[in-house]
Amino acid sequence: MLIFGFFFLRLFGQGSMTLIPNTLIPQWFVSRRGIALSLMAIGGALASASFPPINDFLITNLGIEHAWRVWALLLVGVMVPLGLIFVRDKPEQIGEVPDGEKGEIQENNEKLSAEISWSLSEAKTTKVFWVMLFIMAVPAMVNTGLVFHMVSIIEGKGHSSSFGAFILSVFAIAQLITTFLAGYILDRTRVNVAKGVNFIVSYHYEPNITSTNSMASSFI
Repeated sequence: MLIFGFFFLRLFGQGSMTLIPNTLIPQWFVSRRGIALSLMAIGGALASASFPPINDFLITNLGIEHAWRVWALLLVGVMVPLGLIFVRDKPEQIGEVPDGEKGEIQENNEKLSAEISWSLSEAKTTKVFWVMLFIMAVPAMVNTGLVFHMVSIIEGKGHSSSFGAFILSVFAIAQLITTFLAGYILDRTRVNVAKGVNFIVSYHYEPNITSTNSMASSFI
């Protein structure tokens, strides 16, 4: 049941749910896509910084079963209604245009038409798709391994689980700092260059890879 639960948690949680904003934002922004993705990433960074201590508190005081139930109720009672009420696939659905520039509809249409758009079947025939899949999967596996085993790693060093949660918050704060820089760079340089530099830097410091990596992939 543990394997079953974690499989579907990752499949429908971090897998599917993170894909939604990364595809939604490019539909709404063209010229301002980099800064928009940076603002979107703030929520993820703040959540990554605040949830580990909250989880540690819930597990310590309520037990792991009740901690799971708290988050399940919040997901169904808060996040689902917010998504149904406020999320729209494209700006055209509410009479808007990308970047919110109503007076420049023609210019925005030209920007959109200039972008290359592939269907899934078309993308799978390209080398770019499989290279992107590989370079997204490898750091995700490494980062997931660190996060899942952070508490046991820290406890093995003689520290408490609360300190392990604090370390995860430090990772998130570092990501928050680099998020705006990544958005600024992606608006002003080629995506493949930004991604190459990102992986060179992340070779020495892996936790910061998430912000630039996910935003660059959204551009592509």
